[in-house]
Amino acid sequence: MLNLFKFEQRIQKYIDAQLLVGVALAIVKGDAIVYARGFGTTSVEDSATPITPKTMFAIGSTSKTLCATLVMRLVEQGKLDLDRPIQTYLPNFAFSDPRKGSKVTLRHVLSHTTGLPSGGKNWGPRPYQP
Repeated sequence: MLNLFKFEQRIQKYIDAQLLVGVALAIVKGDAIVYARGFGTTSVEDSATPITPKTMFAIGSTSKTLCATLVMRLVEQGKLDLDRPIQTYLPNFAFSDPRKGSKVTLRHVLSHTTGLPSGGKNWGPRPYQP
């Protein structure tokens, strides 16, 4: 069983060591929130706001993990196949090169190996700033 006190101490330890800026945590059972707490602040700036259970965060790349997890659950259930073309499931999904596009599979999409050009700015890592 999860010891919340020890878990909270561990989170605070990471914040105190400046390995974590802040985080909001919720534990849900069924459709009820049984625990919610914020730790740390929203940024490293002096004017940072303390994090609460109601703090709004930019979604960032979190949706990629959630989407891939949901796809894999459907694969486990036999409802999706990683190696079938995407157009099997989305027949109106169009590519600029229909011949190559018809070969793009879920596995390609999930592993970023579609061969498609980047759809936006290539953000990459930030330069080191001491």
